[in-house]
Amino acid sequence: MNDTQPDTKHKIIEAANNLFYRYGMEGTSIRKIASEAGVNIAAINYHFKSKEHLFIDLFTHNYLWSRNKILKIQKKYPSNTRKFCLEMFKFFRENGPSLVTCFKFLLDDNISSEECLERCKIMPEGPPGHEILREVIKSELKMDLTEKHLGFATKCLSGMIMHKALMLHSKLIKTHINQSGILCQKEMEEGLIFHIEATLNYLKKLNEH
Repeated sequence: MNDTQPDTKHKIIEAANNLFYRYGMEGTSIRKIASEAGVNIAAINYHFKSKEHLFIDLFTHNYLWSRNKILKIQKKYPSNTRKFCLEMFKFFRENGPSLVTCFKFLLDDNISSEECLERCKIMPEGPPGHEILREVIKSELKMDLTEKHLGFATKCLSGMIMHKALMLHSKLIKTHINQSGILCQKEMEEGLIFHIEATLNYLKKLNEH
């Protein structure tokens, strides 16, 4: 997940990311994280104080890390919504733990909302990179679109990308893919392309009226 040699804190983040991805916060103990990271429990307590704090910091780390990767995709395809979305889908498909733990965090009712708001460095309005996708759509169409319509298009496409990527990290869907080869993934990509074209055409028609 990281591009540089991890220090102790990053080792803990990496280990927690993989374990929370597989077992969730409730199914993961501090002792298990320490063992996976190759550190002692005192090191985890020093950096994070509690498992809840670690989960909150992991969410922030994963969200910002994913966003930075998507910014690099934007540099490759600044005005091509189709290619940008397919690359964004590929990124989330290949980085399951980061994506899934973000959603597990947002859906976990065991974390105090007050504690979360106090410690969490970000409170996103959408999935990682949604605002970058918005800029790509705007750059490609070069139309005088309302914020409402541009926001609608962004939510439709980013939501579709998240939905398809999360499905591919389901054990049931993985089993289906193993049984049917690459067909399921290809069908998802074809479905995504259909939604991209339909969304862009919808925006173009709106601009005609």
